[in-house]
Amino acid sequence: MINFKHYLIERVDIEKTLKQMGSKLEARIKSDRTASDTRKVVEGAISSDPTPNKQYTLWILRTYLNKGINLFEDFSRTSEALKVFHKHKTKMSKKDINQIKSLSELEDMVEAFEGKLSGKEEKSILSNKIKKETTFVYRSGKDIILIPKTEAASCFWGKGTKWCTAATKGKNEFQGYNKQGPLYIIIKGGKKYQFHMETDSYMDEKDQDQDLKTNEVMNWFFDKMGEKAQLAAVQHNGYNIQYIKNPSEKVQLAAVQHNGYAIGYIKNPTQKVMDLANN
Repeated sequence: MINFKHYLIERVDIEKTLKQMGSKLEARIKSDRTASDTRKVVEGAISSDPTPNKQYTLWILRTYLNKGINLFEDFSRTSEALKVFHKHKTKMSKKDINQIKSLSELEDMVEAFEGKLSGKEEKSILSNKIKKETTFVYRSGKDIILIPKTEAASCFWGKGTKWCTAATKGKNEFQGYNKQGPLYIIIKGGKKYQFHMETDSYMDEKDQDQDLKTNEVMNWFFDKMGEKAQLAAVQHNGYNIQYIKNPSEKVQLAAVQHNGYAIGYIKNPTQKVMDLANN
């Protein structure tokens, strides 16, 4: 049940503080190309505070005034970092938010906890909803290859990443990718990667491009994903055969059928494969 007395006191305190900040906010937004209105900045701070009683709103505003939060558009990043901070506050080196002076400091502090699940969230992995919305291609211990079938599943498994397909604020691009082909999420060695065959997109947790040719995780991925998925990979691009260790003859044939030059990446091809490549 909401404590309306506490809520009203909190609102009065905020409004009083905002009056005190008014002129400073006006001056501050003049140096922010993403902000144009003081009221919107205040409303943005409130909506970016992930707590029910808005205990971080004043910190957001003060940090923004001090340029610890560089731009108004960074409030969405601030919200995500605050969610992690609040969730794991007891484990943080600084448990008082007011000891943290900038968004970058907050993000550095919570980075080790991003994607970490609470006990309640661990149980939700096994829930029927998540199971139904996820295809597990491979699973061994904490190493997983999966395909999210819905935006909700993509957001769940993409927690702690910067992927647009896992965005919970702003536009989520999952549907756009999923219409073209399955989106693979790889969890290996405690790290997350995202691979989309149709767009040759392979990203790490920070949404940075990874080199397919030199990345050991992708070699492991193609090895574990099974013949059906391997066939899809080489049928999309014959050169993908180079990432598959000990491909079956069926996969080899599919690769050279797509591109005869793919035979250069096949060790000890059969006569049948060589004949097809030379046609």
